Amino acid sequence: MKLKQKQGARYREFELQDNILHVKTKSMGEKNEYTIDIEFLGDEKFYKTHSRLGPRIIGIVFFAIMLIAIYGFLLEENRSESSNIVGLVLGIIVGGGIGLLAFLSPLRNELHLVGGSSQVMFFLNSPSKEEMENFVEEIIHRTRSVLLEKYGKIDPDLPEEIQMNNLYWLKNRGLISEEAYENLKLEYKTRRLMT
Repeated sequence: MKLKQKQGARYREFELQDNILHVKTKSMGEKNEYTIDIEFLGDEKFYKTHSRLGPRIIGIVFFAIMLIAIYGFLLEENRSESSNIVGLVLGIIVGGGIGLLAFLSPLRNELHLVGGSSQVMFFLNSPSKEEMENFVEEIIHRTRSVLLEKYGKIDPDLPEEIQMNNLYWLKNRGLISEEAYENLKLEYKTRRLMT
């Protein structure tokens, strides 16, 4: 299962193979590749979103600077002076350029998988929010399955303290209910007596 994401100059690629998440990231001047065992990933979603209001206000201010530079140039009687032309060009380049960048810059809306010892970040709307959410849900499903299989398995040969700590950890992490926790404790103690 693969997910490819792009946000401005940043690129992320995720591939889920069995219980390993392969991650490739690229941004200006940086390229990373690494793998994470999904056992170490969290199963809680943290959304980080930004408003377009700030960039729009900045864009409007810089477009206003550009318009003031153009208007000021048109009001000048002697437009051919180099200082007037330089002011016009700077006004257009700075005001228009920064204003355009402010309007076109991508928002850094992200989803973070938290709760484990490793954290992973996804772009929220790339390629679409639905595709990204489906990919993240599959990771969460596999993570929970791996953790339940590893720490929820009742082994009467395991020392009681370790088995109880494993079950307690699963309950605190929200992977098993209070009722399931009590049932598994009882099952462990019963199987211990039988051996």
